[in-house]
Amino acid sequence: MLPGTRSEAQRAWRYLRLLDQHVNFAALAQSVNYAAPRPSRQRGGRPPFPTELMVRVLLIQQLFNLSDEPMEFQLLDRLSFQRFVGLRTISQIPDRDHDLDVQAANDQGWRQRDRV
Repeated sequence: MLPGTRSEAQRAWRYLRLLDQHVNFAALAQSVNYAAPRPSRQRGGRPPFPTELMVRVLLIQQLFNLSDEPMEFQLLDRLSFQRFVGLRTISQIPDRDHDLDVQAANDQGWRQRDRV
């Protein structure tokens, strides 16, 4: 459940800080990159968001039971989520289409790796 009052928001921020202190997100992002390599940038387009940022977004989605569209809104609305994910400006926030791309790539990467 999303924090609705100030005390709930502070509790959620403390929880996210605690996770940040105890989880090695850089190592986790490396494992994700190994299991589901990122697409090359040869075709051009917008560069992909860093894997660590997307892992943090997916973690928030799971913790607060958010689908892609509400996750995008909460990243725009909640400073605590922006801090945890490591975003400095709102223009850097991944939209729901990016969330889906990362989830699909991760699913496909895990399936391909399991077949090997």
